[in-house]
Amino acid sequence: VALAKALFVPSDLLLLDEPTNHLDLHALLWLRDYLESSERTVVIVSHDRSFMDVCTDIIVFEHKKLKYHSGNFSEFELQREEREKVKCTILVAFVHDEAG
Repeated sequence: VALAKALFVPSDLLLLDEPTNHLDLHALLWLRDYLESSERTVVIVSHDRSFMDVCTDIIVFEHKKLKYHSGNFSEFELQREEREKVKCTILVAFVHDEAG
């Protein structure tokens, strides 16, 4: 009920904390479509990774820092994986150089 009230009250900014909790699939798909078509700014706090693909910008709290990413959550995850691969490659190269 609180989610429905928040969605239909006119505002420029909408704050949603775990909006997919307790939603069935039909309601979740409706909410995703509603948010994608909405012109207002929506700040979502969620652990639902697939739902976060509705977002156009991501701010992640990681290692005690906020990290900004322009794009959806799947794109953020791909870029994070690539950064980790580069870090591992650099570390392996460094270890190899030290041993050589």
